[in-house]
Amino acid sequence: MRKTTMAKMRRRPPQRGQAEGARWRRRRREARERRNLQRRRSDSSPAEA
Repeated sequence: MRKTTMAKMRRRPPQRGQAEGARWRRRRREARERRNLQRRRSDSSPAEA
């Protein structure tokens, strides 16, 4: 369920020009990197999680 909503969000960039699209892509990438970092930290130390 959540996967489909994420895919929809990723598929639909804003329709408002180059700068807006770049900002949107950067936000998406930062969110993905943050999520990967959290997952890696939880994997490396299960006692902490």
